[in-house]
Amino acid sequence: MIVKFLLKDTYEKLIEYYSKKCDVIMFVTKTDGFNDELKNQLMDNITEVEKKLKASFIKKINRSNWVFHESKMELFHEPEMTLEEFQKQFTIYFYKFTEEVKEYLLSNLKIFTWLNPRYPEDVSFFRKGECLFYTITHEEICDIVVENKEEFEYLKSIGVKFLEKEYASLDKKIYIMKKYSFRVKSEAFSFAIIINIRKNKN
Repeated sequence: MIVKFLLKDTYEKLIEYYSKKCDVIMFVTKTDGFNDELKNQLMDNITEVEKKLKASFIKKINRSNWVFHESKMELFHEPEMTLEEFQKQFTIYFYKFTEEVKEYLLSNLKIFTWLNPRYPEDVSFFRKGECLFYTITHEEICDIVVENKEEFEYLKSIGVKFLEKEYASLDKKIYIMKKYSFRVKSEAFSFAIIINIRKNKN
């Protein structure tokens, strides 16, 4: 379900909730659109993150595109960028959702301030390979897979404001979605990005 906005202090409660519910977090860095100074700042910051979260590290993968950036090859490829740089412009990191990772997530104050170059972007949470919470932070997009009406009411009670006024399960087919899947080591990961909500919900 699509998150419209989060009330003050909701972010910390969300991190606490999902630290108990999920086992893996994911975030992304990208180098396109930055000058050399900002790229160096990003690399310095992510190096610190890698050191800090070393014990929880699972894997990182490089890609030339990522989720909503799939058209970048045609539209935004910088002429001065080498093919190798282009193929590695997105780096996706996976970490176990440990206490040290939770503390790192709580070092920021808002979900949509996870932005390069100061922070990684697109913080997302997985449980057994399925994404239950994802963000595209530079677009201020946040979506939560709400599993039942009780969870929907609980999330609202801690300050999550959904675009939808009532709970709607995904099997009601009111969403237009795009599915992604990939593997990290031997484990499969998958998630579905909500593209839009159909106007006719009947």
